[in-house]
Amino acid sequence: MNKKGFFQIALGLGAMIVIGIIICAIILFFLLGYGVYKFVVAQSSEKISVIMVSFGSKTTDGDWQGEVAPYIEELENAKDVSESVPMCEKAFRGYIYDQPVMLVISGIAKVKATACTLEVLNLVGKDVEEVIFSGIAGITPMKGGMLDTKGNLRYDEAAMIGDVCINSAAFDFDLQRFSSDQYDSFVPMPSFWSSDMPHESDYVYAKPDLTNELYEASLLVNWPEPSEEAREMNFRYHQKSRIPKSWKSTECLEATDDLFWHDIRADARARVIGSSWLSKSYGLNLSAEDIIVVTSMESLPVGLTVSWWNESNNKDIDFAYVRGASNFDHPRLNSDGTPALGGRESLEGSESGYSFAIRTQALPVLKMLELRSM
Repeated sequence: MNKKGFFQIALGLGAMIVIGIIICAIILFFLLGYGVYKFVVAQSSEKISVIMVSFGSKTTDGDWQGEVAPYIEELENAKDVSESVPMCEKAFRGYIYDQPVMLVISGIAKVKATACTLEVLNLVGKDVEEVIFSGIAGITPMKGGMLDTKGNLRYDEAAMIGDVCINSAAFDFDLQRFSSDQYDSFVPMPSFWSSDMPHESDYVYAKPDLTNELYEASLLVNWPEPSEEAREMNFRYHQKSRIPKSWKSTECLEATDDLFWHDIRADARARVIGSSWLSKSYGLNLSAEDIIVVTSMESLPVGLTVSWWNESNNKDIDFAYVRGASNFDHPRLNSDGTPALGGRESLEGSESGYSFAIRTQALPVLKMLELRSM
C-alpha cells in the first residue's frame, strides 16, 4: 500500500471516530438531560406538607427565634424560596425527618395569613398534601371555665401553660354583637349576643384525618418539664403544675379574633359559641362546660383559604392547627371568684409562658413527621 492509500484509510478511520464521539456525546447529553428532567419532575411532584407559623426572625447572632424556631432546627437541605411568595414574611423548602415540607412565616393577623396562604397555594398547591398552622395562643384556664353561670368557682381539669390544642375547627369571635355600656350599671360590663347577619367567614372545619393523626402523634411526645416561669404561672392559677398535654378536637377549638381580649366574660362567651361549633362538627351535644378555647388570630382565615382554594381547584388539601398555650385568657381569680387583679396588669405579666409554649406547639407536628418516616 502506498502512502496516499494509507493516509486515506487513516483519515476515514479518524472521521468515523470523531463521528462516533459526537454520537456518544449526543446520546449522553440526552440521557443526562432526561435524568435531570426526571429528578426535577420527581422533586416537583413530591407531596408537600406546608407548615405555617405567624412569626419568627433571626437574632443578631444568626439564631432563629419565635414560632418558626423549633422547625428551623429540624429542617434539612433548606432552600430559601421567599422570593416566590412575597406576600409571606419568609419561606423555605426542605425536609424534616425525610418528609418534604415547605416552612412558611406568614406574618401576624388575619390579612397577612390569608394573603400568604393563597400565594403559597397558587405556587405549589398542586403538590400540597396538607397545611398545618402552628403557633402559640391564650387558653381557658380550666376545662369548662373557672366559674359556673352564677359566678361561683367550679372545679374541673386544669389547663396548663404549654398545653396544646389540636383541631381544624375554628370560629370568628369578631362576628357577633358586643356592648360594654350597660344602662343599669356605672361599671362597664361586657355583653355579647349573636349576630343575625349571614357570613361566609365565621366557621371552618376540615375532615378529621389530619387532626386525628396529629393527636395520636401527640400522645407519643416526650413532653418537657415546664420552665420555671411556666410552672410559676400554673401555680398562680391552680396551686399546682404538671407537664403539658394535648387537648383533642372534641375538647378545644380556636376563637380567632383580632382583639387581644383578656376577660372572664369573653372566655365564657367563646366557650358558648365554641361548644355549638364542636357539637355541629362532630355530631355531639356539648356545652360551654365541656370545652376549652384557645385565642389567637390566624387559624380561621388560613383554614377558609385552603377550603375555598380546594373548592375552586377541585383539590382535597387537608388542614389543621396546633396551638401551644403561652398564657391564660383571663386574670386569675380570688377565692370568691372575683378577678385577683386587673386585666391589663394580668395580661402584661402573662408572657412568662411564651418561650415554653413555642417549644411545645411544634412537638406534635414534628412527632407526626417522624412517625411517617419510620
